[in-house]
Amino acid sequence: MTETRARPADEQIKQQPSTLAESLASSLSNEVKDFRDEAVGRANSVGVQVKTVADNVKDSASDLLDTAKGVASDAGDKIKDVVVTQKDAGADRISGVASVIRRAANDLEQDLPLAAPYIRRAAEEIDDFANALKTQSLSEIVGSIEVFAHRQPAAFLGIAAFAGFAAVRLLKAPVRPGDPL
Repeated sequence: MTETRARPADEQIKQQPSTLAESLASSLSNEVKDFRDEAVGRANSVGVQVKTVADNVKDSASDLLDTAKGVASDAGDKIKDVVVTQKDAGADRISGVASVIRRAANDLEQDLPLAAPYIRRAAEEIDDFANALKTQSLSEIVGSIEVFAHRQPAAFLGIAAFAGFAAVRLLKAPVRPGDPL
């Protein structure tokens, strides 16, 4: 009888470790699930933070690009204004040269009556050029120069050299309103 009673105790001992193992396995499984859930939660939180930072960087880069475009546009506008101002000042000076040439033609008419009409014609051409310079846009002027350069390359090179010397002379002098030409 003792043996019969020993078996149930043996079986109880054998059942306890399996219940203990199951309990440990269940507890470990719960710990792993909790750890996994916490890790997923933290990963999601980090992902949200990274996305926020990326969005901020993207917005900042977009703002920086917009600012750079604005600065470039402003600089371009200022350069255009300076070019137009210099173009107009140059046209005024060229008109002044035409006036001086006309006066010279009037003075030379008595001494060189055959040359005076040619000198006046040259003054008119110079004045026409000054008026075209005032009224045409910069792109129209460049287009006209390109057409002329293709048609008359030798004349273009000669005029370009003369214009270079004249431009240096004209640009050295400051432009002040009310200055006589």
